[in-house]
Amino acid sequence: MPVNELIKKLNTKLIGHYRYYGITGNYDKLEMFRWYVIERLKAWLHRRSQRAKMTWEKFDKIIEYNPSVKPKVYHSI
Repeated sequence: MPVNELIKKLNTKLIGHYRYYGITGNYDKLEMFRWYVIERLKAWLHRRSQRAKMTWEKFDKIIEYNPSVKPKVYHSI
């Protein structure tokens, strides 16, 4: 699967997570979850190739063109 399609699918999953857990006072945890997902994505892309390893510089360029969705508070309590 191409990386841009993978990130699009990942963004839909993140939006669903944000809509379910996006309540007042939970923004910091949503941001931590987002960074965890980004780190796991980088690790997965790093393992995907036997030759060219995924460096943070390469990964930053990928994320620049295919940004991940930032957390949003959907429910005010």
